[in-house]
Amino acid sequence: MSVVVGIGGSSGSGKSFLARRIREHRPQHVVVLELDQYYRPAPELTLAQRADRNYDAPSALDFPLLREHVTALRRGESIERPIYDFATHARQPGGEVVSPRPVVVVEGVFALYDVELRRGFHDSIFVDTPLHLCLERRLVRDPVERGRTPASVRRQWSATVEPGFRRFALPTRAHATRVIDGSTEAFGWLPEWFEALPSR
Repeated sequence: MSVVVGIGGSSGSGKSFLARRIREHRPQHVVVLELDQYYRPAPELTLAQRADRNYDAPSALDFPLLREHVTALRRGESIERPIYDFATHARQPGGEVVSPRPVVVVEGVFALYDVELRRGFHDSIFVDTPLHLCLERRLVRDPVERGRTPASVRRQWSATVEPGFRRFALPTRAHATRVIDGSTEAFGWLPEWFEALPSR
């Protein structure tokens, strides 16, 4: 039975960085599921229509599939994780086979939002980072990794990212067992935290 850990926080807060650090600490023991790969597909929409969707609300995510995958990994079963293409706003055909590991990390803005998913977490972390720093990180990341322009990043941030975070994700901070400062890279607590997880 795998241990499941949820990591939430704003877009650009450092959630993915923390998840990578956890995985690097014990590469053979950890698998990471990024919520960004679990956006609901909408093949019936045109590219322009898909680009105009609000991806900064919990309804944009395929939580039933994510819960199914987390449950399977906890049981020791492999899954086929979806692969999301941010340039076309579509799920790619097929997926990536992911084998179970002793620790499953679920990482994303709304990782702590879904009640049923949250019930299965053995631990939960909220990465608390000033929003102006989160936007700065998005301006560096998105043009390189997601084919966006700086202007489009700023528009999306103002229109949906920040409002969605404040409305839906910020309140999930109350569900975290640990709140960390995402403006630093001080993870000296990580080895002790890892050892304190239930037997794996």
